[in-house]
Amino acid sequence: MISGNLSRYSIIALVTAFAALSAGSAMANDRREHGHQGQQFRHFEHHEHHAWHEHRRHEEFRHEHPRRAEVNHRIDNQERQIGQDRRDGELSASQAKNLRQQDQSIKRQEEADVAANHGYLTGAEQAQLNKELNGVEQEIPR
Repeated sequence: MISGNLSRYSIIALVTAFAALSAGSAMANDRREHGHQGQQFRHFEHHEHHAWHEHRRHEEFRHEHPRRAEVNHRIDNQERQIGQDRRDGELSASQAKNLRQQDQSIKRQEEADVAANHGYLTGAEQAQLNKELNGVEQEIPR
């Protein structure tokens, strides 16, 4: 588990950047060793660089997309409320565990939906997830 200020997305971005830099270094060495100074090689490097920036831009958008943010915010709030209600004695350990498992199941579904849609959550998927979250929310004492 990663602690501190680095999220798994930050780690992925760092690894991707390092891989891109390493690949660029390897290509430069390859060019020097084989004498490839032509336009074709530079053209390839330009497209690789552009593709990396496009990927990075889409990664940032996906994680901050309003539909995802809303669903994930609700899941986080429900998990906080479950913990508070458990501490206050309003929920038994088994009730809290059951509610957390339901939230985790919804989170896994959100992640699967996003993976199936190239990083985006459709409006219909968001509506379905919200419906499921509403069901869990009704089971949480207020």
